Amino acid sequence: MAQGRYLVAGELVLDRVDERVSRCGHAVRLGGKAFRLLQALMERPLTLVTKDELFEAAWPGLAVSESVLTTAVKEIRQAIGDNARAPTVIETVHGRGYRFLLPVEATDERPVKVAKTPAMRQPLEFSAGTCLSSSYRNPGDDLSPSRCRPAPNLFYRDAPRHKNRRTRWRTARSHPYKG
Repeated sequence: MAQGRYLVAGELVLDRVDERVSRCGHAVRLGGKAFRLLQALMERPLTLVTKDELFEAAWPGLAVSESVLTTAVKEIRQAIGDNARAPTVIETVHGRGYRFLLPVEATDERPVKVAKTPAMRQPLEFSAGTCLSSSYRNPGDDLSPSRCRPAPNLFYRDAPRHKNRRTRWRTARSHPYKG
């Protein structure tokens, strides 16, 4: 693949120089290893990238278990809103590696995005499921709910919490202190 600063796959943009990932124009938080894995996958789109090649990309010269790779891929999927059972971005090839499913374009030009305005600080519209409110869309943008749904990990902070420990342990399969 050509060496450009940006790797663009649909609404997913990876910046190689600043080591940033954005989806629908919003920053996606990824750890360093997960970023390197995503970069290795995006550099070889639509082809199988073996586990050995991914280990060499993220953990060069280190011996790590396959569960570390699985955990890093899970982190990427959660961050970009992909599902392992019905993949649209990263496909698992069992026992061999992973495949990036979207066509990728390498470019030195910064991808076109919506102009910055003060109101862009609250761009998510969770009720409608789109990335930008209708007043800030550019004409011709394809921001249907199926394309720009917020990643599921954005909602974890609103998850219900247990009121007390007794309720939590009563619902667990086994008590942690009784083995």
